[in-house]
This record gives sequence, structure tokens and C-alpha cells, in this order.
Amino acid sequence: MKSIDTVNKLISSVFYDIMKLEEKFLTKNKYKDISTKDVRTIEAIGSSKKTSMGAIAKKLDITFGTLTVAINNLEKKGYVFRQKAITDKRVVNVLLTEKGEKLFRLHKKFKENIMKAIFIELTSQEKEAFNGALNRLSEVLHKQDIKI
Repeated sequence: MKSIDTVNKLISSVFYDIMKLEEKFLTKNKYKDISTKDVRTIEAIGSSKKTSMGAIAKKLDITFGTLTVAINNLEKKGYVFRQKAITDKRVVNVLLTEKGEKLFRLHKKFKENIMKAIFIELTSQEKEAFNGALNRLSEVLHKQDIKI
């Protein structure tokens, strides 16, 4: 089906374009030691909040073991630190360091700038249609169990 191929190419193109912009953003801002996966982890931790390892793993939809490796790497690079919960010693919270906070804020601004750049080019009708289409796409993808 031609329309499915076209949509596939467009979604892939947009995805890769955003990834390239994100990689340029990281390099330009002297974050050569950070990958796009690292940025996702930092986003999941969030700004100035104690976030448990379990909550981060759930948010990222990854295993606890995969998250542990990611947090170990970010901790070595100085972006995060761990802290045992006072009320329950089994719970480990992860917080951003000052360096992690700076990256978090810069990346948030980067994403805002991308959205502004996109939206400035759209008419009111196009913005409404775009928002509606993305909401619907998100709904469909969240209820899919795609079989390979």
C-alpha cells in the first residue's frame, strides 16, 4: 500500500531528523559524553525531584538491570547521584546533580525551540490538525501489541 509506505517514510524521516538535531545539540553544548539514551534517562528523573529507580524504569519501560547500568554510567559522568530513602532503605532514589540539572534545563529549552520552529510555520488549522493527528497516533500506538 503506497500510503502506508509514504507514512512510514515520513515518520522515519521525522524521527531521524529529530535524533540528528538532538545529537547536534549535545555536541554543540559540550555534552559529548552523553547519548540520546542518557538524555531520556535524565528526563525521566526530572528536575529537583527524588525519583525512585523503580519509577524511572517504569517511565522508560526498561528493566531494572538496564536502568542500573544507565544510572551507573550517568553517576560516573557526574550527572546523577543515588540516595537511599529515609523511610524505606530498600528504595533508592536518583537525583540530578548540578551538572545534570543544567543538561535537563538546556534539553527542555531545546525541545521547546524545536516545537516553536515547527509551530511558527503552521496555520491555526494546521496546528489543530497536527495536534489531533498526533494525539490519535499516540492513542493507537499505546493500545497496540504489534506482532512481528
